[in-house]
Amino acid sequence: MISISTINLLYALVGILVGGTVVILWSRFKADSLLNKAQRKLSQVEEEIRVKQREADLEKKETIHKIRDEFEKETKEKRNELHKLSKRLIEREEGLDQRIRELEQKRKKAKEKEEKIEEKEKQIEELETQYRIKLEEVAGISSEEAKRILLETIKKEAKEEAIQIIQEVERNAREVANRKARMIIATAIQRCSVDQVADAAISIVPLPNEEMKGRVIGREGRNIRTFEALTGVDLIVDDTPEAVVISCFDPLRRKIAAVSLERLIADSRIHPARIEEIVEKAKKEIEELVKEEGQRV
Repeated sequence: MISISTINLLYALVGILVGGTVVILWSRFKADSLLNKAQRKLSQVEEEIRVKQREADLEKKETIHKIRDEFEKETKEKRNELHKLSKRLIEREEGLDQRIRELEQKRKKAKEKEEKIEEKEKQIEELETQYRIKLEEVAGISSEEAKRILLETIKKEAKEEAIQIIQEVERNAREVANRKARMIIATAIQRCSVDQVADAAISIVPLPNEEMKGRVIGREGRNIRTFEALTGVDLIVDDTPEAVVISCFDPLRRKIAAVSLERLIADSRIHPARIEEIVEKAKKEIEELVKEEGQRV
């Protein structure tokens, strides 16, 4: 007969087996659940990575397309500006050539006048003798006295005519020299690279601080309107830190504007009357420099 202790031992063994089986099954279930959860999480992460990759690729393509469009637009604008500038330079060259031809014609006429003067001098020399003889006969003066009176009369008339000719030639020469000096400045721009052409159309004037922008603009924009009207340039006051931009294809106007603005900023007294005074002085100084450069050329 089986004893109670043996039965209890069997029950214990059965319990252990059943419990172990349950624990093993539960562990496997838990492991499968965690594995499935990990796989789902991994799939989710992979999908997020793919979405972000597509978004990054799309953003990259949009950025490249935007940069390309901006570059093409900027290049087109620069080419148009360069074409306009080249056209203006050609027109100025043609105008200068025309002025040179006109000056040559005037010089030719002046030479013809000189030849006529020489011819007249010969005629005067022929008449001098006759005139001197008549003076001697009528006034009873000596030959030397008659000659002196005649020479003074001739010198006076010849001097007046020569002065007129010289003044006309000098005036024409100054005009051509002035135009040629302007042409030299413009030609220097023509020799710049494409990237420099756009820069050559502007001048940047530094400011001591951002507050100065408001003083340059003036109340209700009166200062900037007065400045642009007197100089013939566009004054751009934008977000450029501590600087204003002067825009104009005419290098002479741009230089006058830059010098005037620098002096106004240094002086700190910026109002329409002061602007007019400073711009007028700058114009005279720079135009004088241009004339001197033209005369040296």
